[in-house]
Amino acid sequence: MAERYLPRLHMAVLMALGARAGLYHQSSDYPRAIELMRESLARTREARAATDPLVEATLYSLAAIEQDAGQDAAALAHYREAWQLNQERAPGANPRALRTLGSIASMEARMGQDTAAIETIDRALSMARELRLDGGPDYARSLDTKAALLRRQGELEQALKLHAEAAALLAVGRHPPLRLVRHHLGHAESLAAAGQTDAALAQIAKAEVLVGGEHPDPAAQATVAEVRRKIEAAAR
Repeated sequence: MAERYLPRLHMAVLMALGARAGLYHQSSDYPRAIELMRESLARTREARAATDPLVEATLYSLAAIEQDAGQDAAALAHYREAWQLNQERAPGANPRALRTLGSIASMEARMGQDTAAIETIDRALSMARELRLDGGPDYARSLDTKAALLRRQGELEQALKLHAEAAALLAVGRHPPLRLVRHHLGHAESLAAAGQTDAALAQIAKAEVLVGGEHPDPAAQATVAEVRRKIEAAAR
């Protein structure tokens, strides 16, 4: 009879490991969080099939912690492994695959792999359209990310078109202020690169309103101020 309870007990252990890792992650104790999540992954692989959704989910969670810890190469490798498992189990478009593609693109962009990141974003945008998820903030974020990459490559006209498309999506509904701030800052940098200083500073002004108000965010305010300083200095 005791054997009937082993899977349930094993799941409880995995949940406990994941919860503890999450707490350490929130407190920025990344080494401990990563250690616990790796233990969770090892135990999950022992008990589950290679393509089990729980293995994929644990890989993704581990990658997210590694990303925040600055372990870029490890994070990218684990995001890609999670993507591969997803596609082996359920080839084609699905929401988990879409989320993972977005994370892969973010890591590729952060690591300077611009061409790979643009290709990944294009796959994600295509998948979002297939899933009819092309009208929300996640789609807008992908557009902004691609725009930033194109700006780095000097494709300013196309970058500005993508920022404008993202702005139209973000104009509908309510969104977290910091999400909007990131959009305005990216848009501002592209406008400044194109020589449109006044329009760039107008985007900065929108960001300043969002990080001020009743509950100011000092860290975000410092970021916005630094982008303003750079744009104004370049225009002198």
